[in-house]
Parts: sequence; structure tokens; C-alpha cells
Amino acid sequence: MKSFQTLRDSFREEVVQLIWDSWVAIGFAGGGRRSPVPFVIDPEALILGTLQFGQDEPRLLEGALDWMESQSGLLSLQRLKSLQTATEIADSRWLAALADHFRKRGPSGRNWGGLASMADGSDEVTDLRWLFPDGLREQRSLSQRPNIREPAAFLFKMRAFFGVNARAEIFVWLLARGQGHPAAIARETGWFSKTVQVVLNELSQSGVVTVESRDREKTFRLHREPWSFLLPGGATPVWQPQAPLFAACRAIEAALAALSSQADASPSLKAIGIRKELAVAQPSLRLAGLDGLYAGADGLGGDDLVAWFQEETGRLIADLAGARAFRF
Repeated sequence: MKSFQTLRDSFREEVVQLIWDSWVAIGFAGGGRRSPVPFVIDPEALILGTLQFGQDEPRLLEGALDWMESQSGLLSLQRLKSLQTATEIADSRWLAALADHFRKRGPSGRNWGGLASMADGSDEVTDLRWLFPDGLREQRSLSQRPNIREPAAFLFKMRAFFGVNARAEIFVWLLARGQGHPAAIARETGWFSKTVQVVLNELSQSGVVTVESRDREKTFRLHREPWSFLLPGGATPVWQPQAPLFAACRAIEAALAALSSQADASPSLKAIGIRKELAVAQPSLRLAGLDGLYAGADGLGGDDLVAWFQEETGRLIADLAGARAFRF
């Protein structure tokens, strides 16, 4: 059976590969990708995932910084802040450092100022250059604008159409799922419930979206057929909530790190650490649509829980490698 350190290394490698492939799919100039990304990429969640899992990957971080500088007009900094507040994917000090990095680069970075307060109420702002042992090179603006014919970059096409606002995410979500309740749409898009409700009401008034009321609950529906001309190759977009996925991955890695450093701990102590992180990971996995993973631990304890956790982590690694867990 693999050691927990080996398991952690494999897990982190697959998460980083998914992040790398996602950046390449939207114009990152860092090289090739292992496989196409099977869902619509969420750029704000991707930034947070990169800050959390890219700390030992200077090439990935440099490419991400280059993309963010050249394509900053495609990002919603308000949504970036709200996703971090809701999920705490990354260390908030790193998000504050990222904001500080861009804020210092002149007028184009002034909108980042609102994120500089994300360092957990502390005056400390970590210097982003700490992540680059050989020094942070000047950004060369090599990244390309997302290709609107790339299925994974479909959200950027809609942001160009609607503007960088909640309407773009809500429209893509409805195209992907067909119908849904405002609360579910808010959870999966990362926008505030009130904002989502206002947009849905406006869309329903236009006649583009229909609304059904049942048991005092409204369902909003979008018929895809009239909008097929927007879709790359006519394929229905896949909406995979990535912010909760990265939040779950952070908790799983924290459990693996603790188990790696506690090789001589008792099984009961290891089980306590696993349950602590599962309390974070399981709700996030449900929000990500991956509720089949890390389920069924009730009644397990000690060595049985540790062995089960190893097996479930192996399943998640395989799913990340083959994208089999994601909705198609």
C-alpha cells in the first residue's frame, strides 16, 4: 500500500495538472496540455486553485500572472473576492499579495486594490516574490485571449456578449443544466442569491427564460435549441462547480499532509484528523457534484477509516487523471 506521502504527491500532481490544462485551454502560453478540459472553466476559481496548489510550481505561477495581466479585463474581481470568502480555497494572504502585485503595476491595476484587505484582517501582506526562488521575471504578455471556439473557454464568449457580470455565468449555467432554482444557481455560480434572483427575473421578463412556480418555489428554464448557434461545435456546455472542487482538494491534501507527518500516531488519532478534514471536504464535494466520493465512512474508525480514506483518495486521483468524475 502506498505511503501517505506518496499518495499526497500523486494527488497534488493530478490537481496541478488539471490547473495547468485549464490555463492552457484559455490561452496560457506555458506549453501543451495532457488532455482537453471537459467543462467550462471558471477563471476566478482557477486563480484561487492556482494560488493554493501552485506554490511549488513557479512556471505555472508565472504563466498565470502573465495571463492575468494581459487578460485582466475578462475577470470579475468582485466574484474572485466573494468566492474566496465563501470557500477559503487559498490562503487569503496570497490573494492579498496577488492584488498588491497588480496594484503596484500602474493604472491598469487599480481595480485590484479592493482585494488587498483579504489578509485575514492582518497588516501582513506576503510578498509574492517569495514563491520564486530564482526571482520573479517581468511578465512578457505571451498569453493569448481565450479562443471562443474552445468549449472550455465558453464562459469568456458569454462575458464578451453580456459583459463581465452575473448574467454571463447564469446564462451558461442554464444552457448547461436546462433549468434550476435560484438558490442552486447561486451556489454553483458563486454570485449572491439576490443578484441571481434579479437577473433571472429580468431574463424571464424578456421571454428568453420561462418560469414555473410549484409549492412556492420557482424553477427557471432555458430552451437550448434557439441558442445552439452560440455553442462551440453545437455541443452543450458542461458546468462543473470548480470552487468547491478546489476547496475539497485543499481539505483532502491537508488530511494527507497530517497523516504523512504522523506516521507513528495511533489509528484513533489518525482517524480524528481524517474526520476533521472530511467535515470540510464532504459538503464541498456535494456542491461540486462529486458526492459519490468519500461517502460511506459511517461506523468506521481507527485502521478501517484510515484504509478507507486511502482507497477513496486513490479513486479521486484516478478521477482527476481521467476526468471521469466530471459531469458530461
